[in-house]
Amino acid sequence: MGLKNWRWIKYSKNPVISNGPEGSWDDHFVRDPCVIYEAGEYRMWYWGNIAIGYASSKDGINWHKYEKNPVFFEDPEAKRPCVIHKGDTYYLYY
Repeated sequence: MGLKNWRWIKYSKNPVISNGPEGSWDDHFVRDPCVIYEAGEYRMWYWGNIAIGYASSKDGINWHKYEKNPVFFEDPEAKRPCVIHKGDTYYLYY
């Protein structure tokens, strides 16, 4: 399937990943995801209020946030993540 045949379909049960509980690092918003698909799994890095979190999904609809989130919070400007996997290393750009 070429890109010219690609079509987005709005999922009726949005959002597929929600804000965290009140008082958590991602309680105000979850946005700007970067998703890669590998080894039969979708892997998402996303921007929360003050850090970057990680979630995974088998189907791209039902997401499970990593229990040790956030995965990156050392820089107050950490937002809009982009991840590239090369060899044995994941590179996080923000």
